[in-house]
Amino acid sequence: MPDVALLRQGNIRHTLRGAGIASIIVAMSEELRAMFIINPTSGGGRALKQWPLADAYLRSQHDLPFSYHYAFTTAPGEAAQLAADAAQAGYRLVVAVGGDGTINEVVNGLFSSGPPPTDLQLGVVQAGRGSDFGRTVGVPSDMREALARLVGRRTQRLDIGRMTYFAGRRDQEPGKQLTRYFANVAGVGFDAEVAVRADRGRQAMGRVLGGSIPYLTALGLSLVRYRNRRVVVEADGIILPTPAPVYSVVVANCQFFGGGMRVAPDADPADGLFDVVILGNFGKLEVVRELPKLYEGSHLSLAKVSVTRARQVVVRSADPHRRLIAQVDGEVAGRTPITFDLLPAALTLRV
Repeated sequence: MPDVALLRQGNIRHTLRGAGIASIIVAMSEELRAMFIINPTSGGGRALKQWPLADAYLRSQHDLPFSYHYAFTTAPGEAAQLAADAAQAGYRLVVAVGGDGTINEVVNGLFSSGPPPTDLQLGVVQAGRGSDFGRTVGVPSDMREALARLVGRRTQRLDIGRMTYFAGRRDQEPGKQLTRYFANVAGVGFDAEVAVRADRGRQAMGRVLGGSIPYLTALGLSLVRYRNRRVVVEADGIILPTPAPVYSVVVANCQFFGGGMRVAPDADPADGLFDVVILGNFGKLEVVRELPKLYEGSHLSLAKVSVTRARQVVVRSADPHRRLIAQVDGEVAGRTPITFDLLPAALTLRV
């Protein structure tokens, strides 16, 4: 873990101790201090390749409204710890440079000690495979354009989702209840199955074939092998009709997931409500036939699709002896039963 005392030193150039993280502080202003948390593996190494250009761009800005520090992550979960340390050390702009998983970690780091103060801002520079969160909130895909937005001073308040779920991974205590936050989309069903297979693929392939290959392989295998699940969905205390097995239950704060699928086309991350999209009992051939509509966002007209808005959502398996796997922002989270709570205007986004 980085030495927080070093983070507080400010106008010096140094290397942080611990975890082998190389970091530099550039002194340009005392008004606002920013920390850039960079996932070097995002987008098959895109973040690592482009950061020197991004750093040069920031240094060239004579009227830069913040001083900045940056660090490269070296392991899963490290972005959350870096974000928490930065907030504790007084940084008031924490920027996630990576994909949706990196953004999720940074958000969880900012919420690790409870709701962050209103003057603490999240910044986003998309550099991942999917960049789904940025599609909704308007973060440019070009890194330099995204940095230009950060140099500007426009902010907006952002709703954040909180999920309470049961542990179900090797590194967690089985049966233990955990809490995780998310800015984009969570789900139970097919999308979670893809996340599980992609996670296994990344572990097996390591850095040799990173990028999109594990995800695309997982998507293909899941299309062939996945079986619809029987679930019970409760929205603000009302049990929704789900008489047949469903393909997926998606709890959306934003509109996109899965690398560009517009699963919740009307979702607004500032309206104080989730969009709960239930993809019903679709067969495999139906999924293939209707998939273009999911990318377009026109699938809501299909008879087997329903949408409900709610502030609290509970999802559990219809079989009391079975726990279903969930994903959050494309990463495997845990197992049902899961309670999703919407925290209105809980974080300031600089975009």
